[in-house]
Amino acid sequence: MELVARQGMKRKHVKRTTGCHTCRERKVRCDEMRPRCQNCVKYGRTHNVQCTYDAVGAAAEPPRQHSLLESFLNGSPTMKLPITYLDQTLDITTREHFLIHHTITISHEMQHCQMTDVNLGSKLYVRAIQHANEMPLLRDCICGAAIQHLYELSKSVQMLCEKYLYREKVLVGLRQHLASGDKLNCGAILVACMMLSWDAYDSEEFFRSIQGLFLVLSNEDANNEQSDLTKLFLPLVGDQQISRWRQNQSELLSSAMQSLKKLAQLVREKPLLLRAARELQNHLVNMLPLQNRRLPEPAQLKALYPVRSWMPWIPTFLEHVREHKQFIAPSLANYEMVKMAQALVLPDIRHSIGLRERALAIQSASDQLGSGFISCNVHTSSVMQGPLLMARAFMMSSEAEPLVDR
Repeated sequence: MELVARQGMKRKHVKRTTGCHTCRERKVRCDEMRPRCQNCVKYGRTHNVQCTYDAVGAAAEPPRQHSLLESFLNGSPTMKLPITYLDQTLDITTREHFLIHHTITISHEMQHCQMTDVNLGSKLYVRAIQHANEMPLLRDCICGAAIQHLYELSKSVQMLCEKYLYREKVLVGLRQHLASGDKLNCGAILVACMMLSWDAYDSEEFFRSIQGLFLVLSNEDANNEQSDLTKLFLPLVGDQQISRWRQNQSELLSSAMQSLKKLAQLVREKPLLLRAARELQNHLVNMLPLQNRRLPEPAQLKALYPVRSWMPWIPTFLEHVREHKQFIAPSLANYEMVKMAQALVLPDIRHSIGLRERALAIQSASDQLGSGFISCNVHTSSVMQGPLLMARAFMMSSEAEPLVDR
């Protein structure tokens, strides 16, 4: 009789009070990710929602950058912010001042966590900021990158409009620079092409942006200029080297898949990094069938579009780098490995990848890890096996000294 009574009893529902306000109003489980939970990211695509949490003590106070974002969304901040790299005599608006400050804040976080040593994109980002004084095109690129990041965090209609505005400004600035007849700033053109490829409307525009990148790098001026921006992608990889590197293609791709699986196990208690690891894994799985198809160069480039589809985790990742500092090196080493695997499967895209710099970034990540650590019964040495094998094989295929496996 008691057993029957217990079976008939309803389990008492415990109301959660730690989720965001939107999830609690919608009565759905919140993953409590900051600054926006995944429910609000998905729901915000079709609804105007704000992902906000109750403040619990000083630790729950919103970061200064998010407070600035709110003031920016409500209208341009009236106070100018200190900028280290920017020439204070430049005629820029308060809005642009804020956006450049935002990029510098992110760059400082990257440098603090040594991301610029283990990631090509971070290094390009920081160097572009350091060249902001050179010309308006570069400043528009930096503002456009800031808007892209803020839009991914807020999904605000205003940010979306700003994103298209700066995209148009970069296009106009690029055309004017090319038509001016002045000596070309190859570094600025490279950064502009990278930004436009990231946010291209369709695969055809993406193809043209990457082609522009290749034309800049193959230009004699780019080699003579020796800009620290173009150096990240030079020297260009020749056909013979790429052929030697691809001789062990099956082994390299198999090792890459194993490392991504180990990475997912290593970070399984870190939801943000776990999402990134799975995205990388899915992207590589979807690429593998392309290695048996003889695609022409345009089709190979278009196969990577859209770039942002397999990296939606990056904006949030940048907001939480300090929280996951220990896991940054193995995660970004595997990211660089996947970028190199793109060129392994689709060799005609190699000029836009910066293969040598990515191989060096993987070595830097290995150096940072040293003897490594264990998390969730996985040692980082197994996570780094695929990236190091990929980097070492590439360096051995060139005239340079091979990397040392640690």
